[in-house]
Amino acid sequence: AIMQMPGRSPAMTAMTAMSLDALRRARKKVEDPLQGVVPVLAHRLLQIQLVVIYVHSGWGKAQGSAWWDGSALYDAVSVGGYQRWPWASEFVLSSQFGQWVLSCGTWLTLFWELGFGLLVLWRPTRIAALFIGLGIHLGIFSTMMVGAFSAIMIWTYQAWLPPDWPRRLRDWWNERNRHA
Repeated sequence: AIMQMPGRSPAMTAMTAMSLDALRRARKKVEDPLQGVVPVLAHRLLQIQLVVIYVHSGWGKAQGSAWWDGSALYDAVSVGGYQRWPWASEFVLSSQFGQWVLSCGTWLTLFWELGFGLLVLWRPTRIAALFIGLGIHLGIFSTMMVGAFSAIMIWTYQAWLPPDWPRRLRDWWNERNRHA
């Protein structure tokens, strides 16, 4: 659904901000005629889709005891067929600190998924919610082999960022490097 959404998605806005056309326009000092234009329907559908994915996943997890007793991530990391680096998984699984981290990560994931909709709708908690999700998905990517799942989920977070975030990031980076 993400790839088939009509119109100009936030990713397309990001790509145009960092494209050769953008460099040409900047050199010639020509304004982008589509600057800041992101179709509202496609944008909202992606946001709704993310909320539904996470809340539904959290609700399903809340029905099982492994998420409440803190053992779900331990169980997931223990599955040999999904381990990205078996030696690292064994280290985490065998240490008391690693088990504590997995228990805390289990509860954080459960409550974050259940509350995702409220966390991203309320602006003061939006960035924190996205950073928690980034951490969760980087954790999944670094410990488990589940294809492109983590990359796709992280990619969709741009639906919660301002449409001009790539340009702001570029300007911040250029300003930072100018004074270095």
